[in-house]
Amino acid sequence: MKSCCMDRLANAIQKIATDDNPVRSKASSFYFCLLSDAKGLTIVPGKTSVARQGGFTYLQCYCQIKNNLDAHKYYPFSDNERFSEILILNTEERDKLRGSRHLFDLFQCRISLLRNLLRVESGYGSSETSNRSRLEIRTSLVLYGEMLSQLEAENWPDINPLHLKDSDSKPYFVFETASLNRYVLNRIHTLARFFQEIVSIAEDLTLAQQKLARTVMRLLKCVVNSYPIERVGLLWKSVYRPKKLNASNTDNLAGEVDQDTDEDDDVLPEIELGDQRKGNSLLANEQLFLMHS
Repeated sequence: MKSCCMDRLANAIQKIATDDNPVRSKASSFYFCLLSDAKGLTIVPGKTSVARQGGFTYLQCYCQIKNNLDAHKYYPFSDNERFSEILILNTEERDKLRGSRHLFDLFQCRISLLRNLLRVESGYGSSETSNRSRLEIRTSLVLYGEMLSQLEAENWPDINPLHLKDSDSKPYFVFETASLNRYVLNRIHTLARFFQEIVSIAEDLTLAQQKLARTVMRLLKCVVNSYPIERVGLLWKSVYRPKKLNASNTDNLAGEVDQDTDEDDDVLPEIELGDQRKGNSLLANEQLFLMHS
C-alpha cells in the first residue's frame, strides 16, 4: 500500500485520543525497497488510551515481503548472515576472525552472496510467488463481538466507506505488485553488481573501499525488505534530505524510532552500529552514489 494511505490510517486511529485522554498511539513505519511512497505500518495504542480501553490493541500492515521471502523469519541478506560481509574484510581482519575460531571459506562466502540474490530473484521474479499486502488487526473479544453484531444488524453490507458506485473499488491507493516487483529486481541487480565490482578491486580493500562496500551491503538489506530506514543514520539523515523546521519534530522522530513495536523486525547488528558510531560523514564517492540511487 502507498504511504499516504498508511498515514491516513494512522491519523484516523490517532484521532481516537481526546483532550480528556490525550494518550497517543505509537506508529512505526517500515519503508519498502527504500521507497518513501510504499511502506508497512505498525500501530500500538497507548495502554490508557481510549482506543485500548475500547478493545483495539494492535494493527500491522505487511508488504508482500512477508509472504514472498519469509522463511522462519530468515530473509535474504539478513543480519544473521555475515558471510557476504566477510568479502569486505582485508587479509588481516580475516586472519583475526580465523584466530577467533570463526571458520569460513571465501569461495563459500561468494556462493552465499549468490544464493541470497537467487532467493530475491525467486521471490520477485515470478508472478506465481507474488502476494498482496496483508492487514492484521488485534482486538478484544468484546469489541469483535460488537463488530459482528453491528454488521449483522445492517444485514452484512459491502465494505464501501467512500460509498462508491462500483463496489469493487478500493478506498485507498495501491501499487500493482508486478510493477513493484520489477522495481525491486532492478534495484537489487544494480546494487549487487556494484558490490561485486567493489570487492573485486583488490585482495585488500582500502578503508574508503570497505566503507563504500558496507554502505552498498546495507542498501541491499534495505532493498529486499520492509526496513525501518530511519534507524540507519548513514542513509536516512543524509545531507540531501530537507532539514526539520523545529527541534520538537526532530525529538519526536527520535522518540518514534526508539520504539520497536514488532519483535519480529530485524534490528541493526553490532557491526553496523559500530560503523554508524564512527561517523555520519560519507566520502565523496559514497555521497555521489547515494544521491543517484
